[in-house]
Amino acid sequence: MDSCELFIDSAHSGVWNMSFDEALLRRAEPICRFYRWDTPTVSLGYFQKPELNPLTCSTVRRTTGGGAIVHDNELTYSIVFPAHSEQYEWGPDLYGIVHQSLISVLRSIGVDAKMAHDDPPMREKDKPFLCFERRSRYDIVLADQNGKEYKIMGSAQRRTQEAVLQHGSILLNRSSVWTDLLGINDLVKLPEPLTTERLINLWAPALVFALDVRIIPVDYPFDFDDKIVAEIAKEKYGNPDWKRK
Repeated sequence: MDSCELFIDSAHSGVWNMSFDEALLRRAEPICRFYRWDTPTVSLGYFQKPELNPLTCSTVRRTTGGGAIVHDNELTYSIVFPAHSEQYEWGPDLYGIVHQSLISVLRSIGVDAKMAHDDPPMREKDKPFLCFERRSRYDIVLADQNGKEYKIMGSAQRRTQEAVLQHGSILLNRSSVWTDLLGINDLVKLPEPLTTERLINLWAPALVFALDVRIIPVDYPFDFDDKIVAEIAKEKYGNPDWKRK
């Protein structure tokens, strides 16, 4: 069984978070990272047009595709596996494996989440701008008391010849900047609200088991250089021209 670092990060800016994930992808070592955002931020899908963004909060472009995500009252995860790993070969099934592990955890605390099986429109222009107003295969949905389903988790991948990066967002509470987006605590009244810390404690062991890895908790990724993150931020995610392209 291969080993995998587990890094529970603090809250950072959108530019730093996306630069950090790309640095991990370039490093191409197995890692699972949990992180948050220090201010409400929209992360644009790589192919989206910034001028269509209906929100005025901080904005960053992702290196992965899909719809824009409002990172507000949520938890974000990212995982990286090198090209020689079994997990790299799982391809799109990696979505289902990760998401099913979360569904199992949520059901264990009384949250009846399930996986969506919708096929999205083929053309980007036919899809809603925001990721959590879209539906696609492997997304996690949760119904309110009236049976209306809301998307509470979505993920995206970027694959290179060296490694795969998958990251995604889990909504915990209603967004303060786009109030149509509801989280788990809004849809289900739990005896104990689901916080980011509680979710990590519940989900991390299940995720590790699903990924079939031996976890190594770390205070910081081994042999990792922040200078690379800063260089990526300057070159791409913090560069207004790259964000607008």
